[in-house]
Parts: sequence; C-alpha cells; structure tokens
Amino acid sequence: MQQLLSINETPVVHGDESQRIQRSGAQTNGHPFRGERPLTAGAGAPARASLHQRFASRLVVRHDFNRSLVSYQANKAQPGLRGFKYKEGFSAALARDALRLAEGPVLDPFAGLGTSVLVAGGCGRDATGIEIMAVGARAAEAIALMGNGVDVDALRRAGTRLLKALNGADARAEHRFRHVRITELAFPPETEDAIAKARAHLARMRDGQLRTLLDFACMSVLEEVSYTRKDGQYLRWDQRCGRSLRGAMHKGAIPSFPDALARRIGQMTQDAAALRRDYGGRQPRIVHGSVLTELPKLEDASVGLTVTSPPYANRYDYTRTYALELA
Repeated sequence: MQQLLSINETPVVHGDESQRIQRSGAQTNGHPFRGERPLTAGAGAPARASLHQRFASRLVVRHDFNRSLVSYQANKAQPGLRGFKYKEGFSAALARDALRLAEGPVLDPFAGLGTSVLVAGGCGRDATGIEIMAVGARAAEAIALMGNGVDVDALRRAGTRLLKALNGADARAEHRFRHVRITELAFPPETEDAIAKARAHLARMRDGQLRTLLDFACMSVLEEVSYTRKDGQYLRWDQRCGRSLRGAMHKGAIPSFPDALARRIGQMTQDAAALRRDYGGRQPRIVHGSVLTELPKLEDASVGLTVTSPPYANRYDYTRTYALELA
C-alpha cells in the first residue's frame, strides 16, 4: 500500500507506484493537503477535499523533520554538495532516510543537484536522476565522478594547468561569456577576460572527466566573482556594477576569478576522500533532459522508489535564479 508522509505539513507520497519527497517550506496554497486537514476554500476545494479523503488513511506526519533536514541548509557543510549553492535541494540526510521506505532502483525525475541519486549510489543501489537544467545535471555529474574513481592527483595537476592558462593570451571571441539581458555587466572586465581564458582552455582538454570537474568548478564560483547575489528567484545587484538600479546592495570584497577558482579546486581535492566514502559504490546515471521525454524511456517496473522534489508549475523561474550559470 502506498503511504503519504507529511513533511512539516507538506505532503509526501511514497510507495511502489508514486513516491515523492517534497521540500519543506513549500507553499501549500492550492495543494491537496495541508497536514491532516483538507483545504476547503477556493474554486478547487471539492476536488482537493476528494483527493485528501482518498489518501487520508495513508498520511503520516513526521514531527522529527525540521527545516534543516528538508532543505538545502544541511548540505552547506557536506563534502561535494557544499561546492555549489543549490537552494532548491533537500539534504542528503533526508534522502538517506527515504531510502528505507522501499527496496530496488531509485529514481529522481527532478534531480536538481542529484542529492537523492548520489546517496542511493553510495548505498550500493542503482539510481537514475533526470534533470532538465544543465546547472543541476553538471553538478550531479561532477560529484558522482569525484565519488567514483577520479584520480585526485590528476585533477590537481589539471587544475594547476587551468589556473596557469588564466595568465596566458586573450581568448577568442567565441569563448567570451554569452550574456543575456539579465546578466549584462555582471562581472568586472578582468573577470570577463579570465572566464573567457578558462573556457578556451577547457575546450582544448581531451580528458572528458577532468573537463567536467573543472567546468563545474568554474561554474560554481560565478556568483561569488560577480556583482550579483541570489535572492529568491531574482538576482540582487551590487551598486558597483554600472547598471541603473532602483535599489542596490554592496557585496563587500569581490574575489578575482583565479583566486576563487583556486579555492574551489582545492576544496574539491580536499573533499575527494569523503566523497568516495559517501557516494562511492554505484555511480548514478544522470540524464540531462526533460522528464516528459526521458521518463517514458524507462522500462516498466524498473523503479523501486522515487525520491524527488517537484518544481512549482508556473510559479518559479529557475532560469532567472541561475542565469549566470546557465549563460
């Protein structure tokens, strides 16, 4: 029998057909459940009440869940996961807790940073993550590689060569940062130049795994070296950016791209042993694509447990939040 698990009065479905772990703190307006009470207001109330009645006997409230567990907060100190601020994710501890609900291969159709499938792989289970945004897929691939056999010394040497290339000749125009309107003037000129040189160097690399890791390292520091800061689904801008702004903030000292990149590469090599311990075992399959086209490709009865955090339909534009990383 399926069961409904409520995280901080936000519903979660798990079982052999439809299991999902949903973020704590998610807005429940318009959602079929709010704790153990059906929503009775609004035009959709009858349908919501009917859906609540259908699943009420399978609803479980977990009072031991807290905001840190069901959000990204607990990942800030986790090796690998701490390397990129992906605030829409949930904690590795929550994914580990969910794995006890059912045996068999694990699926996350909205994988994000890949937390659930990384944890599943580390527990020796087959896992597949589907993610439409390149930001999440790239991060998940990099963390999975770090946990499953990448030569750390080779990464360190490749990182040194990349940092050296930042002092080389200017890159061609094709490697310049591809701005869209909402990212224009995001970086100081010298940072723009360094990013272009890094992209040119990565394009010449032959080792695909090392290129994936260093590409992730570059992507993960873009916000840090920019005049922007993520704030909800928008970017806040530093007053030094040169834009005409109604309101602005001051980020304080903005590191150079080479300095920020060197720290990130150093962090990745430091995390390597812990990543092999936590996520080594079975490397998850990360699929960059839409769940609408990729999910039908899975074989019937090939998934034992689904752990996911579905997006808010038409309510959150992730491409604005991660505009720098997606450019």
